[in-house]
Amino acid sequence: MIEMEHANGILLHLFKLGEVRRRTLAVAVRYNSMDATASEAFRDSVASCYREGDRRPMMPLFENAIAFRAAPDHLSGPGRFSHTYPSNSGKQWYILDVEAADLSRIVPLNVSVPYVGRGPGRAALLLDAIDPVPLWVVTNEGLGVPVTREGNEELYHAHRQVTTADGRARRTVSVKIEWPGYPLWEAQIRMKADESRVADSCTFMRLVRHVKGKVRKFISDHADVPCSDPHWAVGDVAQGRITANDLTLLAIVAVSQGAVMPILKLRDDFDFTTSNTVATDNYQDGYTPAAAGPMSVPKEQLDLDDNLVSDTEQLYHPDSLSDAGLSFYAGHWQYQGPFDDYRPYN
Repeated sequence: MIEMEHANGILLHLFKLGEVRRRTLAVAVRYNSMDATASEAFRDSVASCYREGDRRPMMPLFENAIAFRAAPDHLSGPGRFSHTYPSNSGKQWYILDVEAADLSRIVPLNVSVPYVGRGPGRAALLLDAIDPVPLWVVTNEGLGVPVTREGNEELYHAHRQVTTADGRARRTVSVKIEWPGYPLWEAQIRMKADESRVADSCTFMRLVRHVKGKVRKFISDHADVPCSDPHWAVGDVAQGRITANDLTLLAIVAVSQGAVMPILKLRDDFDFTTSNTVATDNYQDGYTPAAAGPMSVPKEQLDLDDNLVSDTEQLYHPDSLSDAGLSFYAGHWQYQGPFDDYRPYN
């Protein structure tokens, strides 16, 4: 049922069915307080949340949204920190996914599996702290903003705080980009602004602005780096490579505690056939020292608000998570019937 509802969805395309199912059921149980112990009733309740009457809700901001109904008390419950959008009827909806007419234009960034080395209980507890709802980048013009566009004034939810699961404003966020043909690249964003930019401190507007900047930085850092997948090579437009001007930021998705990845789309008229990039298996040439190896993460000296942050500070993350409590994923809810095959990260 979830696979059918998310057919042609961007998140289903990138994250695959298991993760999309995990996120959907997290919203159903954690945010909408559904009882997962009654198998058939739970399935019917989940299915009904995709509908307003007998059809999908009409979402004026982006008509291809795959929406999931928010509980009437969502503003006072666990889902109050997630973004919702109104349908034409005025009801509020979480946007779990968005259909794309051409999924080949979505940049297939690799999605890291978080906490894979942890025990199932610990991993499940950590996953409980991740907001399952993507942060879609929506303006009056619709979904997405060009990576090269300055300013975020038209953003919906622009001044909403970016928070931890318990509502604390995030002080730092790590951006992960694992672009096809390149090793994992990470950079840190300081969400707390200095006094000159206090208005956007810890806000979604600030997150979007800096994620766009990190995508541009990734492109510039790899302009002359050999790529093992020439179809997705980035850098010089004269060589047919993808540049920042070709990209639109559609969403920002939490992938682990304190870490996010961008959802990016190529412009519709980008022509892959002009690429003449030479493929290579050597990932090391573009980084110093070369001996770091293909699994290393390139270090970036962080430049935020004209202040340089050291490598040591980049590794520090203040948003720690308590071990206390049981998790829905850890087995607090028993799955039966149609959801028997759901086993997140076990």
